[in-house]
Amino acid sequence: MPNRHGRMVYQASPIRTLMQAFGKVRKGERCRNAVHSGKRKFDANTGKIAFDHERSERPNYGKATGMNASQWWANIIHSTFSAVLPQSTSVPETLVAALIHRFSSKEGYRLYDDVIPCFQLLESWRNGTMTASHGQPTLPRVHIGVVTNSDARVSVILTSLGIRTNSRRYSSNTTVNSTSTFDIDSVTLSYDVGFEKPNKNIFDAAKSLNPFNAQSDSSYLHVGNSLGNDYYGAQKAGWRSVLLDRDSRYDGIEPNVDRVGDLVSLVQKLTQEY
Repeated sequence: MPNRHGRMVYQASPIRTLMQAFGKVRKGERCRNAVHSGKRKFDANTGKIAFDHERSERPNYGKATGMNASQWWANIIHSTFSAVLPQSTSVPETLVAALIHRFSSKEGYRLYDDVIPCFQLLESWRNGTMTASHGQPTLPRVHIGVVTNSDARVSVILTSLGIRTNSRRYSSNTTVNSTSTFDIDSVTLSYDVGFEKPNKNIFDAAKSLNPFNAQSDSSYLHVGNSLGNDYYGAQKAGWRSVLLDRDSRYDGIEPNVDRVGDLVSLVQKLTQEY
């Protein structure tokens, strides 16, 4: 079960995107100049300060306070731009809505190049056209899920990027769909579970969505790009872990960590084990 941010997608130049959206809503250069002449420079740290404050005041996207995720993100957008705009310049609601829309769809994200080929290989695995390296006629059945510290935008974003994503989530009112036509069979969100990785509870919640869970030979593999949250978090929950290290960040640092450089290599690695 992969972690969405660890990683199938990445943000498309978030700071540049914010500035472009701001300029589009407020007629271009006039508003960009207002930002640059404001209280302080707009940079990556500006949004982080607003995010950290909102997360501290209203954890888990404000769910416990009755706030939905869109309202939570709207607070961050208001705080981010209020910190850099002159006091006489208000944050337009059209900007807030435009940014929430952008980062709830494919407009704000890109797929890594290995994602589609990975799902194509997995589809061959699942439909029986792929054979194991050691001559076994078929590979084990698999349930593919996303386990992520995020809110309910995840399924919508992945679907908009062309990933066939089941609506099945860790919640009581979720409809269970057939897994035969999906790239991703289930999505486990920290928003739904109330715990974030590396907490064991989110991994246990993901296991409960696996239709093969009751079988004694069921096994669980987690792949992600965070050494602490993904790799060691899953290990402590009793899962097998593989670290996705696309940029070779951990070369020579973590010699005993099971790593792959891309998702296609992961599938190939697994087929060689059967």
